[in-house]
Amino acid sequence: MKHTKQTIILLLAAALACGCGGQSDENKAVAKDIAAYVDGLKRGYKPMASTAMLTGRTWTSTSSGYLTEMTEDISFTDSTYIKRTTYNRTDRGTSVYCDTSRYYLSIARKPEKFEYAKVGKQNNGDYIIKETTYKGKKTFVSLKILFVSPARLELDMAYSPIPTIGGTGKRTYVSVK
Repeated sequence: MKHTKQTIILLLAAALACGCGGQSDENKAVAKDIAAYVDGLKRGYKPMASTAMLTGRTWTSTSSGYLTEMTEDISFTDSTYIKRTTYNRTDRGTSVYCDTSRYYLSIARKPEKFEYAKVGKQNNGDYIIKETTYKGKKTFVSLKILFVSPARLELDMAYSPIPTIGGTGKRTYVSVK
């Protein structure tokens, strides 16, 4: 169901084409079958996460590079995404950065804009849409939820207006106990 959205749109277009304008009973039956199929797809859709699954949990990820060890801790409230990044550098000591952003879950990878009305609502989706500021303007970043459980969280960058250097953006976090 990787292309579910496109499939639904194509099937709805076919249903409209077959079901409009005084078509034959056969075309109306085909349109009805297509509508039933689309309805089944919608009912069979299982989002990757809900805000209830994320709220109150903390996951962590550690990586090492030249002279640096980086630890990221991610946690959620019902309306806030919190990322605490700690850099341990052998030549400069320890630096800690904290990013707190409003967020919501969505089935759309890249909505047209950040939808403030969805923040703090009990919702489901495959993407974390988190508010950010870039070049002085409010915008958003979209993170694809690849896997979520109490023990593990896997995220991949789906959309960002901010240019990045290197890396895939995919991160695996494990539960902090």
